[in-house]
Amino acid sequence: MTGDDGQRERSRIEGRSMDRDMGEPLAAGERKARAPRSRSLSPRPLSEWTSRPRILVTNDDGIESRGLLALAQSLKPIGDVYVVAPETNQSAVGHQKTFMRPLRVRERTLADGSTGWSVDGSPTDAVSLAFLGYFEITFDLVASGINYGANLGDDVTYSGTVSAAMEAVINECPAFAISQEYYEHPDFLLASRMAHLTATNILEHGLAPGELLNINVPAVAPDDCQGIEVTRMGKRI
Repeated sequence: MTGDDGQRERSRIEGRSMDRDMGEPLAAGERKARAPRSRSLSPRPLSEWTSRPRILVTNDDGIESRGLLALAQSLKPIGDVYVVAPETNQSAVGHQKTFMRPLRVRERTLADGSTGWSVDGSPTDAVSLAFLGYFEITFDLVASGINYGANLGDDVTYSGTVSAAMEAVINECPAFAISQEYYEHPDFLLASRMAHLTATNILEHGLAPGELLNINVPAVAPDDCQGIEVTRMGKRI
């Protein structure tokens, strides 16, 4: 395949959308018009929103992750939550993106009975599909996590969790990634509370253009948390 042929094939595959029922690619001519990447709404108190915020939730640990479910449940009180995540564990894939094959999307029933969608690709693929118009709506916020294990220092360059949030920022949508330090049996209670607080603050106050929040939560009970510290990314020692 020549360079020109490869570019045409990549463009053809990128131009496909997915059939919602069968997970099959649609012909390019069948694709509906792409929605705007995100809603251009000014941050304001949630009580002043005329409709509930639309929140996309994803991760890199896979659609069956308890952390993903905990994140989705923590955000449902403040918005309409759409869960789209990789079909299998995609930890440490970074910003990997699928070009040379169709992506399959399947509707799933999550452990709490709610509906989610799995993608046989990377976390970045899951976010990309949402912004390419799979749901035919726009999103106000993307939350990625709750990851098993912290994402600190240089490790964020490998993180599928952080890369998923970064893909949302590239698409001009506010986003944050959240990760939970753990030992044997992770307790997501503190991380869930942090996710709820963070999402509320972003929706009400906004983020600077291009800004991405990477949140790491220690493995302690909520009552033992000593507060929140805002810092910059460091180096792994």
